[in-house]
Amino acid sequence: MNSRAAAKASRWILLAGLAVLALVMAGLYYGFPGPARLDQAAASFKREVLRLINTNRRELGRLAAASDRQAARQRIAALVAAGKREQAPSVYGLALMDAGGTILAVEAPGGDPLLKSYIAMLQANRVRIPKVVSDALRQGRITSARLYMQDGSQLWVVCSPLRRGRKIVGALLVGFSGQRCRIRRGLTGEQFEAIDFNH
Repeated sequence: MNSRAAAKASRWILLAGLAVLALVMAGLYYGFPGPARLDQAAASFKREVLRLINTNRRELGRLAAASDRQAARQRIAALVAAGKREQAPSVYGLALMDAGGTILAVEAPGGDPLLKSYIAMLQANRVRIPKVVSDALRQGRITSARLYMQDGSQLWVVCSPLRRGRKIVGALLVGFSGQRCRIRRGLTGEQFEAIDFNH
C-alpha cells in the first residue's frame, strides 16, 4: 500500500472512530433506553413499601440479632396497627425472622382473613420458609413474589434482609392481599411483579 492510500485509510479509520465516539456521547447525554417506567399506582406502592422497610430496618435488625421475641412482637404489632389505621399501602401483615428463617414475631390485621390464614399456617409450622425469604437471606437483596393459596387467592409478599453492619441478621416479610391491592390501589399482579424494590 503506498503512502497516499495509507493516509486515506487512516482518515477513514479516524472518521469512523469519531462517529462511534459521537454516538456513545449522545447515548450518555440523552440516556440509553432503560427499563419501562412504573405507572403511578405501582410507583406509589413501591415508595410506601420501601418507606416502611427503610424506616424500621435498623430497629428490627437489632431485635432480630438479639432474638428478642417479646420486643419484636410488640413492635410488629404496633406497625401492623399503624398500617391498618393509615390504609397505606393497603393493609399489610408482617413477619420478623432471624437469620435462619425462624419466626420471632408475626402479625396480621384483624380484618384480613387471607393474611390471618397464612400467618396462622406460618405459626403452626405448616408452611415451609417461603423461597422469597430464603432468597432474601441468601442474596442480601429485597425479594418479592406472588403466593397462590388453595382457594385461588393471591398473597403478595416483599421480603427485605436486615443487617447489623454488613452481617445479615434476619428478614422482614411484608404481606398484602392481592385482591385488596387490586380493589384499593388499582394494582395488578403483573404490575406488582414488575416492581424492582432494589432500584
